[in-house]
This record gives sequence, structure tokens and C-alpha cells, in this order.
Amino acid sequence: MGGRPLDCSRLILLFRRRGVLVLVSGSRLTSTGKTISAWAVVLVGALWTLTTAVTEVTVIAGLAASGDLSQFEAWWSFAEGNGNGFSLLAVAVAVLAWNETRDPQRLVPKWSAAVGAGAGLASFAGWALGVWFDIGPANLLWVLASEVMCVWLAWFGTVLARTS
Repeated sequence: MGGRPLDCSRLILLFRRRGVLVLVSGSRLTSTGKTISAWAVVLVGALWTLTTAVTEVTVIAGLAASGDLSQFEAWWSFAEGNGNGFSLLAVAVAVLAWNETRDPQRLVPKWSAAVGAGAGLASFAGWALGVWFDIGPANLLWVLASEVMCVWLAWFGTVLARTS
């Protein structure tokens, strides 16, 4: 765990207001059930990821410093469980980015949206393989793909904010 790459939760929270507006506006970004669901997962996943990060830097760090191993392990399990929200967030970003590749009115170049979709899927795969199946090298895939995913999400959010 130890914090999210590029602290994606902050980026997502910056765009959550825009996301709520998109959800209720009936725009082309919410034209299908998949995209509506993806925007909802982005909103919930951002809050979920943020609570995990706050828990890690406050409670868990304090327990690690105090040496209270039993409480540390309990809170670490909580944070790891909440970290699964980040994997769902990655799938949601992949859905939104893929939708952009297929839409003729896309806000970002097609290649960019394809990179965002690929990075979202790779982030999910890295998390699933690294955390759920304990395949150590997959954690590097998760970190790298999450960095790319968050940069794409920041770019997409910035363009979305400017065009609305």
C-alpha cells in the first residue's frame, strides 16, 4: 500500500464536482449504462481511495511507530481491503477512456484515450495479480500503470473542465 501512485485520489476528488454535473446533465459522457456506472464508480472510488490513504498516513503510521503489531495488522487489513476500491476505480477509468476512443466527439485524441484505457486495465491487472494472487512483480505493473492512468485522468478532467 504505502500511498497511491501520484496520489490519484486527489486528482479524482478535484474532478468529482465535474463528475457529478456530468452524471446529472445527460451529456454524451453518460449516454450508456456502462459510462453512467463508470462515473459513479469514479466518485465512490475516489472517496474510498482517499479514506484508505488517510488511514495509512495517520492510524497505520502511528501504530507502526508504536510497535503495536496486532493493531497494526488489523488496520493494515482494513486499508488493504479498502485499497480494492482503487482497482475498481482503474476499471472505471478504462471504461471511460475506451468510450472516448469510440466517440467521434471525443475530448482528447484517440491515441490518448487508448493509452488511458490500456493503463486502467493494466492497473487493475497489476493490483489483482499483486494483491489478490500475491505475484510480487505485478506490483510494479500496478504502480507504473496507475501513474499513467492518473496522468490521463488529470488530462481528461482538465479538458472536461475547460469545455463545460
